[in-house]
Amino acid sequence: MWPIEFANERERRYKAIQDRLYDIRKAQIEYKNGYGVHAATFDELHTFLTEKELPFVLKVVTLSDEKLA
Repeated sequence: MWPIEFANERERRYKAIQDRLYDIRKAQIEYKNGYGVHAATFDELHTFLTEKELPFVLKVVTLSDEKLA
């Protein structure tokens, strides 16, 4: 049973690492949108995420009766 447990644990850890890397990628994209360059350090990125306000765009669409039909 040990190899199966090891494989399951490895997959769980890989998934957790992959999820964290996706989050870092999203944060770097937002940082680059704001400053034009990527963050050089994790501390710089962390400060950006905790202290800066991120812009959010809300798009409101109204549909006419013709478009609904």
